[in-house]
Amino acid sequence: MRLDLNTSKYARALYSVAERLKSEEDVLNSLNLVSTLLQENFQFKALLFTKRLKGNQKSAIIAAALGDSCHIIVSEFLGLLADEGLIPQVRNITKTFERLHTQALGLVKVTAKVSEQLSEIRKQELKKTLAGTLGKKVDLNVILDPDLLGGIKLRIGNIFVDASIQNQMKSLRRDLLT
Repeated sequence: MRLDLNTSKYARALYSVAERLKSEEDVLNSLNLVSTLLQENFQFKALLFTKRLKGNQKSAIIAAALGDSCHIIVSEFLGLLADEGLIPQVRNITKTFERLHTQALGLVKVTAKVSEQLSEIRKQELKKTLAGTLGKKVDLNVILDPDLLGGIKLRIGNIFVDASIQNQMKSLRRDLLT
């Protein structure tokens, strides 16, 4: 629990700095890049975890290696995290930062799983309907799920809504059996 409080505190501090510099989107993109590199690139991970270099040296190497693709705030922040032994928490800090950013924008992320490809018009209609229902801007991600017979499955933040034909058939079956 204490580690979660620390990661939240660090993410909030980073967000505060990014907000003052009006660089929230750039910092978020940089954090996502770093999270991906930590997962996929052994050398990058080794650099951040090594005890041979101090945090400021790591920051300088990251800034030089990643250049403009990594915001300077993030490279400096990684040096701080390295000194504090919090590199394993980069992913959690990134998720918290992203959550803070979407809250500040009044956005809600929605993932829709559908059985067939939606036209742009239908995607916009769905987005508009969800925005009206939720009272927030919607960041809609539509995923084609060939296992669905029909209907839709929605993930709205951490809430799941299953309006698929399979789910309706299961409900009907339960009702008939009782």
